[in-house]
This record gives sequence, structure tokens and C-alpha cells, in this order.
Amino acid sequence: MNGYYVLPILHEDRLIGRIDPKMDRKTGVLHINNIYHEKDASMTHRTGKQIASAIEDLGMFLGAKKIETPRTVPEGWRKALKEL
Repeated sequence: MNGYYVLPILHEDRLIGRIDPKMDRKTGVLHINNIYHEKDASMTHRTGKQIASAIEDLGMFLGAKKIETPRTVPEGWRKALKEL
């Protein structure tokens, strides 16, 4: 079950996952409520860094002062996303 505003994570020509973001405009925090991966997704640290970069871009676009990620992040992407 995905939230209302789940966004796709695209890598090259494939859907590899989804993020469920929510921007709190009062506090300036972009909350990533959940991160989902597809069965055949690339689970490398490199891919995680690319996802983290895209989330940072989203945060800048929204004017976020801070980005918070969920406790549960797919294993291969965890280190890169925890650095946000």
C-alpha cells in the first residue's frame, strides 16, 4: 500500500523504487516517510548515492532546510541515504 503522493524512483530506463515524501512548510523539513524498492532494483551504494542526490534536489526545489529519512531504508541504499 502506497501513500497518496508516492513518487517513482527512476534509474536509467527502469522503475527501481518509490519514495513517499511530505514537506512540512512550517518547519522547513522534508520528511521521506518511506522508501520502497522493486524486486529487481539495483541495490548498490552507487545507486543509493544517486537516489540521495535526487532527494536533495527535491529538497532544494521545495526550499527544505532539512531532510529526514525513515528508519527503514533498503539495505543497499541505507548508507548513502542516511548521509542526507
